[in-house]
Amino acid sequence: MLENDINYAKKIINGEYSEIIGEYTQFRRIFPFSNENIKTYFDLVDFEDKDVLSVLASSDQVFDMFLRGTKSIDTFDINPLCKYYFYLKKAAILALEKNDFIDFFTTCKNNAGYYELKKTINKEMFSEITKYLKGDYLIFWDEIYKILNEYNLLNFYYTCHSEVNELVNRTLYLDDTNYKLLKKSINSFDIKFIECNFKNLYYFLDKKYDIMYFSNIADYLISTYKTKNYELIIYRYKRDIEKIKTFLNYEGIILMHYLYNYHHKDQTINRAILNMSNTKCIKLMPNETYSPGVIIHQDIDEIY
Repeated sequence: MLENDINYAKKIINGEYSEIIGEYTQFRRIFPFSNENIKTYFDLVDFEDKDVLSVLASSDQVFDMFLRGTKSIDTFDINPLCKYYFYLKKAAILALEKNDFIDFFTTCKNNAGYYELKKTINKEMFSEITKYLKGDYLIFWDEIYKILNEYNLLNFYYTCHSEVNELVNRTLYLDDTNYKLLKKSINSFDIKFIECNFKNLYYFLDKKYDIMYFSNIADYLISTYKTKNYELIIYRYKRDIEKIKTFLNYEGIILMHYLYNYHHKDQTINRAILNMSNTKCIKLMPNETYSPGVIIHQDIDEIY
């Protein structure tokens, strides 16, 4: 598996493929940081001592969840590279101070108001990070950074040019105090990773959860179900949600869908999701016109 993962990653870096699709997986570029306002989002929910199922993606979500006192975090993602990225980020938190951490993972820099692609990969920082990588994860990233450079960087990572303040405002662990807390405690943090797509997730679950977090998976249901027939998409999505809900504890919460604009709640698929019982859309920033929104499901009489 490791050798295949390295080979597929190298093919993506070299521009041979933009995606490599398997039965349950889809090798593709990695998001350096989350684009969601997870800091405000997660303030809606009590994570303390909870068992959580979460999309892995950039790993920002699970680092925030860990800081909020979760009991356990099981993750899943269609992209196998996310698992390796989690351990790279974990090692980087142990090795680097916050500003260096952000600098290492962002792909662009602000030059007098214009964003320019980084001209070099910081190999000195990477050398420090490798001191905290072990086993397959050390082998994987050592092979990747042998060929990663300024010319192929965006074949492997999505563009990320967020300012430090912007990242801090939407991500709990990038606050100065919280980053230091995470650095002290992260050695004890590990995850279970399930390599699969959403529609097959049910078959891989073997325990119950208090919270399930599905990011903006619902934006990709056309590719998930391989059809543009909205009635069929909605039927299959609701069917799969009902299956997955059998692994949700009583009064458990599903963070079903992140909307980058609250007003998108009226779009066809989002409206259908909201028509499901005990489901509600919340505007994250009530006083802002273009606020994100989140769709939350909870099987009790009152939800938020």
